[in-house]
Amino acid sequence: MEKDNLVRDDLTDRVIDRIQKMIWSGEIVPGGLLPPQRELAEKFGVGLSTIREAIKALSHVGMVEVTPGRGTIILPDAMKILSSEKAFRSNFSDVDPEVFYEARGVVETALTEMTLQRANQEEIQELQGILMEMGSAQVQGDVDKFSKADIRFHLAVAKASKNEVLEKMYYLILNIIKEMIHKSNEKPDGMAYTYQIHQEILAGIIAKDPKLTQQATNPIKYKKLSQL
Repeated sequence: MEKDNLVRDDLTDRVIDRIQKMIWSGEIVPGGLLPPQRELAEKFGVGLSTIREAIKALSHVGMVEVTPGRGTIILPDAMKILSSEKAFRSNFSDVDPEVFYEARGVVETALTEMTLQRANQEEIQELQGILMEMGSAQVQGDVDKFSKADIRFHLAVAKASKNEVLEKMYYLILNIIKEMIHKSNEKPDGMAYTYQIHQEILAGIIAKDPKLTQQATNPIKYKKLSQL
């Protein structure tokens, strides 16, 4: 396989994009298998952990499935999902950031309420671990690391909600506004404000208190992120 090194910035996102392009172009087809993880790691010039994270993200939205003993299968709906994402991006490319953040708050209110009812201990521990990463990144002033953990936190909440439709919708929203998230976290008070919201979300989930999570994910709070 021809080697295709990627710039070491946002590696997981870039690997996801490259795999999606392989599917879209027909290089790999629904029903077929992704090349072995080591082969992909060599092709893209990244570590195995990055490949695993990319595959995990693609499995969350129903594009691939990891099957023990066989490898990673491209699922039948992969092309449909890709088409939907491209249409979604096209239709919302000019939407005001404030409107996106407001919509994000509405979706997250629903997701966090489901999560506080359905999350198991392992999922809560995962959220606690990601929040610790965010706190560490904030102390270090590492906006890039903080923003990636920020996104992982919300995707973990979406997964723990056990609502596949909302999880997929939220994955698409975050894919579109990743740059907005990074920019808001770059502002002087951005990381502190965002970290506080995440603390409140997790506190509400652990306490199983919908009032706390509703306050944390209030759409007005999310609109403020775009105004920092």
